[in-house]
Amino acid sequence: TGANPLVMSASVAGVCGDPVAGNNTGSVSLPVVAPPPPPPVCDPTDMRISVNTKAQSVMPGDSIAYFLYSINNGPAVAYDNVVTSTLPAGVTFVSAPGCTLDSGTVRCAIGDIAVGASNTVTMTARVNNPYNGSNPLTVSATVTHSCGDNDPPNDTAVKSIPIGGVVPIPTLSEWMLMLLSLLMVLTMFAARKRGYMSS
Repeated sequence: TGANPLVMSASVAGVCGDPVAGNNTGSVSLPVVAPPPPPPVCDPTDMRISVNTKAQSVMPGDSIAYFLYSINNGPAVAYDNVVTSTLPAGVTFVSAPGCTLDSGTVRCAIGDIAVGASNTVTMTARVNNPYNGSNPLTVSATVTHSCGDNDPPNDTAVKSIPIGGVVPIPTLSEWMLMLLSLLMVLTMFAARKRGYMSS
């Protein structure tokens, strides 16, 4: 309830007099700063995230935009929300306004979200050419906040998109492997039989 700024003063005096009396008094003023507000009351709430894109498939060299959509299902305000997405092998980060990139992980601080409110982060990446990642291309995203979540499984979402123009490496089924083994056994048996007959 006192004055702002707070002024402190001091003076000095002697018994023999002072030829320069003007510098016998000094003062200093300090602003009075209000204390920081207490942290918000933190109640658990349900944040949910989804990963969407308009692309049905992409080719090596294409750019693809992902929409990381977060919504607060309630029942309380979600404070200090952060959306993260780690880019998989085979893609290169292009942009995500308002976000940072650190060691392949995109981090977006999206602030507080009221009950029923939402936020969308647009993240763009480019498919490497040649493409050396998995097919389909799978991107995941996670939303976290400081108050605890009522439904943790929906805090993470994934989106998979097939990559065109990539020739898959052929693999043999179990039946084909069994048939190949049988043919090898028969070939060895026939070779031994021929050798026995010739001798």
